[in-house]
Amino acid sequence: MKKLFILVPILFFGLKPYQQPISNKQATDSLTPFQKDTLVLSIINTETEIQANISQQLDNRKQQLQNEKYRLLNEIKRIQQRKKEQRRKHQEKRELEEMIKYLEKYENRGL
Repeated sequence: MKKLFILVPILFFGLKPYQQPISNKQATDSLTPFQKDTLVLSIINTETEIQANISQQLDNRKQQLQNEKYRLLNEIKRIQQRKKEQRRKHQEKRELEEMIKYLEKYENRGL
């Protein structure tokens, strides 16, 4: 019931609950040219600081991603080398088994 007492007047006057009433702002026409220039310069200065901060954050993120990329590339190389080594060992094992098989075959002929 309390919600209705609050909500109905707000909706009746056309305000939404999350909308704040507009305050009377000072017009920039009453400012002198010097005040306007200093206001613009402070805005530009703040804007450049924000851009520099964002640029620094992006550079840091880029460096982190490059480091991660190099780490992953090195990991891929290590995995490929391990696979090559396993294939080579498997091939050597097969060749040795074939050699043993042929040697046993020739030894059995002589007996």
